[in-house]
Amino acid sequence: MVIDDDAMDASSITHPLQDAGFRTEMITEFTPGQDADAFLASLGDRYDAVVCDHILGGRGNARFTGAELVCKANRRAGTPLPAVLISSHVNTDQNGAILRWREGIPSVVDKSDASDAVVDALRYTLDELAGNLARERRAFATPIEVLD
Repeated sequence: MVIDDDAMDASSITHPLQDAGFRTEMITEFTPGQDADAFLASLGDRYDAVVCDHILGGRGNARFTGAELVCKANRRAGTPLPAVLISSHVNTDQNGAILRWREGIPSVVDKSDASDAVVDALRYTLDELAGNLARERRAFATPIEVLD
């Protein structure tokens, strides 16, 4: 499932996924007032994975960000729904909204490079949810030496 409030952007993401063998559908409209939890519940178990844009309020009526949705999908009770975040705000001041949810988001893809990177990001997310945590996502103890 590709989720974006811009149908053209959503369509541009579906092509590389289809080329990689994934069957895709798009959601570009949202129920007014619906929060991320209700939206995820409405998806049910119909989809195997999600690729979602971060900013959904522009043309859509979403009351949630893509970062919130992706984090909650990856952490869904029972069976997680593998989800990748795409955003044109990866290296901007808007990145703070992504950072709030970042712990539950294995892959964030810059929207300008999404067509090339989205398939790898989805595979990375699937691996992480299967328990194969990449080195950069593992928690490590930080050695500290007390001098005084």
